[in-house]
Amino acid sequence: MSLFPSFSVVCQPGRHHQCSSRSSEMLALPRRRCHVRGQSPGQPKPTVTWTRKGAQIVSGNKYQVTHDENTGVVTLNITAIGPGDEGEYTCTAANQYGEAICTVYIQPEAAYMMQQQRQSMQMQQSKSMMQQQQMSQTFSQQQQQMMSVQNGHMESFRVDTFEYRLLHEVEFRRSLTITVAGELEVDLGAIQGPPQAPQLQQKPRSTKVSDGGNATFTVNVNGYPTPRVIWFKNGVGLQQSDKYLMTQSAGQVTLVVKQVNSQDSGYYTMLAENSSGCTVASAQLAVVPRGEVTNGAPSPEVIRPERIEQQQAQQQMEVDVGEESGKSLEPKFVRGPADREVQEGKMVRFDARCSGRPYPEVTWYINGQLVVDDATHKVLVNEAGNHSLMISKASLSDAGVITCVAKNKSGEANFQCQLNVLEMQQMVAPKFVERFQQGAVAEGETVVLQCRAVGTPMPFLTWQKDGVSVENNPNVMVQSDQNGASTLQILSASGSDAGWYQCNAQNSAGSAATRARLHVQTTKPSGPAQPQRPHFPRPVKFIEPEPEPEPEVIMLRPVERAHHVPKAPEEEQPVEPPKFTHPLRDIDIVEGTRAHFEAR
Repeated sequence: MSLFPSFSVVCQPGRHHQCSSRSSEMLALPRRRCHVRGQSPGQPKPTVTWTRKGAQIVSGNKYQVTHDENTGVVTLNITAIGPGDEGEYTCTAANQYGEAICTVYIQPEAAYMMQQQRQSMQMQQSKSMMQQQQMSQTFSQQQQQMMSVQNGHMESFRVDTFEYRLLHEVEFRRSLTITVAGELEVDLGAIQGPPQAPQLQQKPRSTKVSDGGNATFTVNVNGYPTPRVIWFKNGVGLQQSDKYLMTQSAGQVTLVVKQVNSQDSGYYTMLAENSSGCTVASAQLAVVPRGEVTNGAPSPEVIRPERIEQQQAQQQMEVDVGEESGKSLEPKFVRGPADREVQEGKMVRFDARCSGRPYPEVTWYINGQLVVDDATHKVLVNEAGNHSLMISKASLSDAGVITCVAKNKSGEANFQCQLNVLEMQQMVAPKFVERFQQGAVAEGETVVLQCRAVGTPMPFLTWQKDGVSVENNPNVMVQSDQNGASTLQILSASGSDAGWYQCNAQNSAGSAATRARLHVQTTKPSGPAQPQRPHFPRPVKFIEPEPEPEPEVIMLRPVERAHHVPKAPEEEQPVEPPKFTHPLRDIDIVEGTRAHFEAR
């Protein structure tokens, strides 16, 4: 037999690779279909097998193996190739005259794709660098044009356009925020919370300063990680120097312009950015000659149309808030207390929340009696506005109607609930008087598990299977009555119904449980009868009886008997009669407390 494979490897779509050697290598795209084809002639017809990592490949959903004995064509199809499919695939063709082997090594196209990505990223970086250089040159020309002085006054600088470009043009912002030597660095520290984009809490205010004075701009900005802050004057970045003092601490950013002169007039813009976003804020500085009254008042600012709309909306909101704040609202309960049942001597708590304007005053009543703070009753309120009544040791006198009253000058609202206090001697922990036993049933039979528990108050029964609650379904039914009896019925038992079944009984005095295991015998499919093997008995080994023991020789010797010495009579000691050193004493106690008696 001879085998000279000529492989044709196709990785759909559109990739075709051929080689005539007995070893081939291919690149496969992820999530695509891979088709490997070869030819194995030989007489007689060879038997062809595919193996990978020493294991034979069997046709299924992942692999499809075919062999046409007439033409000798051998194919291997791999569906949805992906990570884990790379490696060496071996095709073996064998007949009675010999065998031949061919291997195909499939490698994912990750390396090729990464190389393409690197090249594309390098091209993008080179393009972005060229664009940044062009934009920097263009912006420098614009700055020179905007900074030109005509008749002693600076031409108009569009601060709103500059802010818009900082916020929306990433490349423009990067070209202006390159870290330079001497820039103030902020220690970000370890990430300890969710990231948050910078948000302005207080914007800088425009100011008017006399010639030779100091101008200060203060901004409160929050963000996580701590944002990096950069200052601009008329679009030109500022650096820390003797002229400009920049500080940033605890969310407060400050810029101090020392010894201002007429050239320092203009717009000062703050840019705060971190990994989650950025924000900007601007203010105007006007430098006036000495002698004019400045008192820190803001200079007339060029009001933009969007700022006019914001101011009008803010004024309208303030008017609406003022009108609404003048109205009074009656008290209303957002959440009222719920009914409670507690054992005598235990703690119980009632919670309520109400609303109103002005905020109402809340009081609590038990059976019409005002509740005041004492040893067992506490009236609480927290910062969130939740009111609570806590009874540390409930007594029979606390049972009844609990009323919560909320009152203000606009009206009054109340909410009632019930408190039931159970006496100690009336409460009995649950106890099972009927239990179900462990058993085994055949598959398909009906299973009935019954139990009954008693207690005061009457316990509540629940069922569990292997620690999971049992719910009613078409095959399982749980029924309980008011006498403490409960039944679990399985209409048709199956192998999945086998396991540990537990019934739990619980009331306010305690809890109890009973459990047992259910076995379901499943019928195994009958297989083909196996031939009987001949049985040869093993040889029997006969054990000979033990010989009778020989008589034992006992040596005797004379022994003198010891003489009996009578004991002297003991003298009787006088016995004192019993008497109490600490007698019992009468005590007075309060109902519900512990009594202690001691005597010696």
